[in-house]
Amino acid sequence: MGTLEMTTVDPPHKISELLYAHRATEALKVAVELGIFDKLLKQAMSAEQLAPEISVDKHACEVLLNALSSLQLLEKKNSVFGLAEMARLYLCRESSLFMGDLVTDERIARAWSNLKEVIKTGKPLNQVNKVEKAEEFFPKLAASIFPLNYGTAHAVATELKIEQYPAGARALDVAAGSAVWSLPLAERNKDLHVDAIDFPAVLKVTREFAERHGVGARFSYLAGNWSDCSLEAESYDVILLGHILHSEGKARSEELLKECYRCLKKGGKLVLAEMISDDEFSRQPGIQLFALNMLLMTESGCIFSEGELRAMLSAQGFHSICRPAVGYLPEESPVMIATK
Repeated sequence: MGTLEMTTVDPPHKISELLYAHRATEALKVAVELGIFDKLLKQAMSAEQLAPEISVDKHACEVLLNALSSLQLLEKKNSVFGLAEMARLYLCRESSLFMGDLVTDERIARAWSNLKEVIKTGKPLNQVNKVEKAEEFFPKLAASIFPLNYGTAHAVATELKIEQYPAGARALDVAAGSAVWSLPLAERNKDLHVDAIDFPAVLKVTREFAERHGVGARFSYLAGNWSDCSLEAESYDVILLGHILHSEGKARSEELLKECYRCLKKGGKLVLAEMISDDEFSRQPGIQLFALNMLLMTESGCIFSEGELRAMLSAQGFHSICRPAVGYLPEESPVMIATK
């Protein structure tokens, strides 16, 4: 290869962006741990005012606040820092959508430190969806990711027109976690009853969230793996599969879809929330990196393309399969709805 004409070579901006992405993560993590967003919720402050409040060096505090401002988590005016709306909503402990516990959770980051070994062997070092690990891993995760999906779940409730379902309507929430996918349905239809399936330790989180949202009296709790629960045929109007297929892998997912078809009433709706890939698995870096996460954390976990999901649903007899738009991702919705 000849000598490059340097005037025609673009700097490696994308590589630099990837190489240094962890710096923003660490700044965010430290800010949550120090309680910076909680302090600024009460009043905007300068670095000089804030530093003694959180017991840090004044100069270092200002450097960190400037970085958070550049990341659009803070708003700076005349050397005074206030909260951006996103930080107010998601990074303050007083908010019902606080996600700081997810920000500071080191468990997934530790798993990623094993990526090279897992790529070599193809085998995960820690299978979090196995019963003995799931009871330990998922309760905290389920609670901490609630804010990520609550708004989308409300969009699903709107798409289903859940308010129009008759008295006695029933929903099944499989691998319910924090019940984030079923809570908006129960909140908007006061006659809807929800059966929630999950591991016993996780159901404690499910119950806590259902009671916090004022719908606990209309929830029933089925402890265990979905394949171990005895469910009545044609008994549900809606079944929710919120981010479970990617943990199960293809064979188990096909079994689960078959069971959902059996348990739905004729005309009932199946709701899938997933990391849905393009058919070439070549775009959407967040989704393709999530596939690596599944490789690290599970034996058979994977992501599915839209085409794969449509084919799997059709094979079980579902029809009218759609991918309803949500406001923040109108063309790449994370949700599919199918009808029995």
